[in-house]
Amino acid sequence: MPQGPKQIRDRRPGVSIIGTRGVPAEYGGFESVAEEIGLILVARGYDVLVYGNRVKSGQYQGIRLKRVNAIRSKSLETLTASFFASIHAIFHRSKIIMVMNLANMPFAALLWLVGKKVLINVDGLEWERKKWGRLAKFYFKLCAATITKLPVTIITDSKAIRDIYKMRYNRRINYLTYGARIEQTSKIDFLASLGLQPMSYFLVACRLEPENNTDLILREYLKSGSAKKLLILGDVHYTSQYVENLKSNASNQVIFAGAIYDQELFTEIVCNCFGYLHGHEVGGTNPSLLKAMGCGCSIMALDVQFNKEVLNDCGWYFSKEESNLAKKINHLEKNPGVRPGLGKKAQARIAEHYNWQIICDQYEDLFNEAV
Repeated sequence: MPQGPKQIRDRRPGVSIIGTRGVPAEYGGFESVAEEIGLILVARGYDVLVYGNRVKSGQYQGIRLKRVNAIRSKSLETLTASFFASIHAIFHRSKIIMVMNLANMPFAALLWLVGKKVLINVDGLEWERKKWGRLAKFYFKLCAATITKLPVTIITDSKAIRDIYKMRYNRRINYLTYGARIEQTSKIDFLASLGLQPMSYFLVACRLEPENNTDLILREYLKSGSAKKLLILGDVHYTSQYVENLKSNASNQVIFAGAIYDQELFTEIVCNCFGYLHGHEVGGTNPSLLKAMGCGCSIMALDVQFNKEVLNDCGWYFSKEESNLAKKINHLEKNPGVRPGLGKKAQARIAEHYNWQIICDQYEDLFNEAV
């Protein structure tokens, strides 16, 4: 007799995800993993619970949502939200806990101690981010040194970071990257809300933090004298002198549109940009870079190992040397015919290496190992 959905689900271990702001994904890479993997797991019969401090308790396309409280500050939001989520998870029926963010190491350890099967995604090299002070950087290094001593499953989204952990801590960790979709423009009229036309602007999409080098991109764009506009998407959730300096140094050709959470509008913006400028330096595999590749953008990325691992030969690279990026901006404007070929090449790379279904298969393999 064929099994119904409830019978299939009852055979599967419950999975809870801690350390995101919640789904649907509107904030970053961890939220993208929670949504994309969560939806696939639900379709495969798992009972999935996502904790978040910016959601309402309920359901999202079959994913259970649990709102937790948090202190809204740069240093405490993640830790306080994960603390309350972990207390709830101790008594919840989920056997498997996916913990996002190295900062949540203490809660991963606590959940392991009470018998949960724990997977933790350590993300990038947090101690190298310029936004953190000495105490925070020390904390991240302590978390990395501690988590590699515990019998939990450690995940990173970058081969380069996997190798750094192996060299520094002599610990094998698992490489499970992020995914993306092949996307095309379909609602160009969305751009009118920002006063834009297709191919009339260069695009930056990131959190406006020093390690993403938006200040470098802004200086080089202004130096290039480009006739196209520069659209900067993103913000931070706290008062930032860095952001104030960016805005004070911009010209009227620069548009600061803030964070855009409408995914249809965001897709149209990415698909219709003339060039995508990516300055991320330390974060491992970045979802916004994958998004730009999936949209077939012409991409110029900072020349660091994390970006080269993802983009490969599907775009250009720039250095921090003065005028380096400005010259590449000028070159692209003078040679627009190179754009379509690189865009198709980037989309092919997404289809081959960054498929969410395949990535979820890899997560399931780790679940089976854990239980």
